[in-house]
This record gives sequence, structure tokens and C-alpha cells, in this order.
Amino acid sequence: MPTRPKSLNPDQTVVAGFCLQRFEALNWGTFDQRPWVIDLQGNIALLTGLNGSGKSTLVDGLLTLLVPNRRRSYNQASSSSRKKERDEKSYVQGAYGRTRSDESYGSKPKLLRENREKSTLSVLLAYFSDCASQQDITLGQVLWMDEGSVRKFFVIAYEALSIA
Repeated sequence: MPTRPKSLNPDQTVVAGFCLQRFEALNWGTFDQRPWVIDLQGNIALLTGLNGSGKSTLVDGLLTLLVPNRRRSYNQASSSSRKKERDEKSYVQGAYGRTRSDESYGSKPKLLRENREKSTLSVLLAYFSDCASQQDITLGQVLWMDEGSVRKFFVIAYEALSIA
């Protein structure tokens, strides 16, 4: 019989299937310079916060890990005009707000990670566990800018990993 993880109370039933235990993001959108961790321990979570606080950014990070790029649509909760502002490149560069340019009639995004000496790595990591079969899996992506394009390295491990 499978052992019950420490996060479950004795009254809770062990459900078969992989549950998200932990999601981590480093240099993804405005989550900058350190790993940001959501420790779900297989439980249901509700993301709340003010507009612009990063709820969609975290959900889009999880989508990046789980959904192929050609099928992915970012910022689903936003109006249709704002959906097109977000893509992998904008998240890796840490795009936030916009600035007007005197030379042109348009505006360009402000970037947290545009002018650093070396290309900064963005890392997304999700650790899943199946309590019934006692199996663990970690999915990860390391993303960085290279000559104007997003480059990627994929990670799959059959154990719990962390960015730290």
C-alpha cells in the first residue's frame, strides 16, 4: 500500500495521478534575480492579487512547460489587445510597461534583462508527484536570449529538483 505523503492529513484520500507539488520561476517576466517558489504540495491553490501583480505571468510560465509553443496562447485573462503583447521573448527579457520614443511614433517595452553583460538565464521548473504510484517527475526549461531569439534547454528528471 502506498505511503501517505506528509502533506496529507489522515482523513484525506490518496488520489491517483500526478499533482503539482511545486512551481518555480527564475527571471521569468518580472519575477527577477532569484527563484520564486509556489509550494502547493499537491493541493489546490487560488492565485489572487492586484492587476499587474504577476498572476498571469506565473500561469503562463506553467503553460510554457506543459503546452507546445505552436499551441500556446499567453495572457488568456486579458483583453484581446493585450494578449499579443506577451510571448516567450517578452517573458525572458522581463518586459514591463512601455516607453515612448522621440525618434518614432510608437513605443517600446521596458526590459529588466536587456542590457546585462551576459545573457541572463530564465528557468521554469515544475515538480509533480503521484502519491498512488509513488512516482516523481520534474519538468524544466532553461531559456535565454541569443542574437535576438529565445533559445531553450529542456529538463526531465524522475525525482524532485529545485532551481536552488
